Amino acid sequence: MLENGHDAVIATVVWFAIGGAPLVILHRLSNTLDAMWGYKNSRFIYFGWFAARMDDFLGWPTAKITSLLYVCQGPLLIALDNAKIQGRQYKSLNGGWVMAAGATVLGIRLGGSASYHGKTIQSVTLGKGAQVSSKDIEPSLTLVSNALLSKLLYLSNQLEELLRQWFNNVVTDMKINTESGVVNDTPIDNISGTSLFKTVRLTHAKDIFEQLCQLGIYVRLCDEQNALRFGLATDKELPQLKSALAKLNLSSI
Repeated sequence: MLENGHDAVIATVVWFAIGGAPLVILHRLSNTLDAMWGYKNSRFIYFGWFAARMDDFLGWPTAKITSLLYVCQGPLLIALDNAKIQGRQYKSLNGGWVMAAGATVLGIRLGGSASYHGKTIQSVTLGKGAQVSSKDIEPSLTLVSNALLSKLLYLSNQLEELLRQWFNNVVTDMKINTESGVVNDTPIDNISGTSLFKTVRLTHAKDIFEQLCQLGIYVRLCDEQNALRFGLATDKELPQLKSALAKLNLSSI
């Protein structure tokens, strides 16, 4: 669960934040192909080598980020030490980091003897505490969920801060107030939403929507046509959005 939390969840969000869907697809392809073909045997040694190396390469930064998101939920220094020391000894460097960090936070121990394809394998011990059991599945899910929410909140806060700055500039530049009917309330109350999108309420939302579309920024115009909905933006898209908002011709509204 801890390693899959990185591979399928946190890494996906991180690569989306950096490069959007193309990097997400590249990461998921390399990770999936590594799982299918990344075996050191005569059948897959050449076929799966590139997928395995790409998975290691793309997983290196995201594994460190995931480990930090895990250790922030428990004994920080001990979990970091275990991630660094135990992770290096594990067969998968990226997997070792996230599992050692997560297991330490959960107070459990992973590794030891296990049977794979009829063979007994002795694995490095990861984490610290009691041997893992089925009752640790739910706490593991909670750990991954909290880590995901932390990353989404970070991206969401970046988008909201940008929209608040722009909205306040609109209010200042156009010298409008609540009596003009352009805004519904104070600027801070006109921005709402969730960690995945932000809604900005403006009387002239339709005019701004059309200008943004012409600038290549596609947002949703709400049915009442008095609000714009902005989806979660990546680190690459935020500067583009900021530039487009600065180019809006508010004098024509």
